Amino acid sequence: ARRANIEGTVVVTVTIGKDGSVENAVIFKSIPMLDTAALEAAKACKFKPAKQRDKTVRVKMHMPFQFTLKN
Repeated sequence: ARRANIEGTVVVTVTIGKDGSVENAVIFKSIPMLDTAALEAAKACKFKPAKQRDKTVRVKMHMPFQFTLKN
C-alpha cells in the first residue's frame, strides 16, 4: 500500500463481548490493500465492557482506521 501511495479510511464493524474483548470483526468500508491491517488492529483492541441496567452486554460498533502517508 505504501509503494502504491494508497491512503484512506477503512471502517471495521466489531462485536465487543461481555468481557470487553473483540469477538468478531468484519470490514464495513473497504480499501482492499489496507483491509488486513485494519482487521488486525481491530482484533487487538480491548474495551471496557458495556453495561445495560448494571449487566454487561455485547455491543456492535463501527471503528474507523485512517491510514495516511507521511512525506
